Amino acid sequence: MVFFSPDTDVLVLAIANYDLMLKNTSISMVSGVIRIEPIWTAIGAERTKALPAFHAFTGTDNTGRFSRTGKATWLQVYMKAERDVISSQQMLSTEAEVTETMLATLAGFVCAAYSPKGIYIKTISAL
Repeated sequence: MVFFSPDTDVLVLAIANYDLMLKNTSISMVSGVIRIEPIWTAIGAERTKALPAFHAFTGTDNTGRFSRTGKATWLQVYMKAERDVISSQQMLSTEAEVTETMLATLAGFVCAAYSPKGIYIKTISAL
């Protein structure tokens, strides 16, 4: 299956749902044809399910930034994130309410992107 779209939102949704698609699915974008399977494999099944929430949380293709931090930095932080961060992002897509635990976990994720190397800050107020 080949999708034709210049929109990175479509790419993100295709990656997140690759396990439900034909195994040779790709997307044709302005930059060329991108195979989904290698990206899905590299990110991992659990992280790909949280990818749409991650993409929205960190600034979709309209914004591309979250308070001066671009997607490349966010992706590095995302790939190092603990399982509770990934679970909280998955729940952003499925839960009607953001719990205090989710909020604290996501705040820690934001802090990880902005904290100086080697310094671990867990709350926005401390940051």
